[in-house]
Amino acid sequence: MGLASDPLHQGLLEGLAGLLPMPMPMQFRPASQWDHLVREAVVDAALVSSLELEAPPSAIHPPGERNGDGWLEDTDPPPPDQVHLGQWPLALALARATHRLEVLAPAAALAPGLRTLLENRGLPLATAAGAGAHDPMAWLARMASCGLAAPVPAQLLDQQLGLFGQLERQKPDPPLGEHLWLLLPGDWRRVPLLQRTVADLRQLAQEAGLQRAC
Repeated sequence: MGLASDPLHQGLLEGLAGLLPMPMPMQFRPASQWDHLVREAVVDAALVSSLELEAPPSAIHPPGERNGDGWLEDTDPPPPDQVHLGQWPLALALARATHRLEVLAPAAALAPGLRTLLENRGLPLATAAGAGAHDPMAWLARMASCGLAAPVPAQLLDQQLGLFGQLERQKPDPPLGEHLWLLLPGDWRRVPLLQRTVADLRQLAQEAGLQRAC
């Protein structure tokens, strides 16, 4: 099963049963593009964060969705199901100690919610541009050389998951958080592996003491 995510969240998928290598390069994408990739069955499912949304957490595809020519036709693939996985805490991962905290983030067009979140907290930003915006190894190298931080799900650091899980954790004050959704095809309840993936991700949320969606 191909389950996609952006580079900051890929570690949350580590260890999930039945996952295959992503059929496309790992990268940040607007939430609407993740929606399209699942709808067209390019990927089986996608983990989407509110960091990729332009507005506060809301539906990724609203009711009565339109395409460029009007209402969606009956022959168009149906929109994916949105399974809300709750609100998750974010931590700041550091490769080395620094006296001035500066946070590495992709360009605003790639993760508008993330930029807004960090700017509202008054955190100085360093922008990851070009191919380096999507490459976790490039992020790690720049973080180590420049003393930068990266906003990642706190679970990655608590449970040492993924590439960012090996870094030092700094708890932001005030706390940072995000909402996560899993975009799934409409028949996902008939696919045991997709059911298990939803259960495993919800279990991660429970282990962190979070309230997940009903």
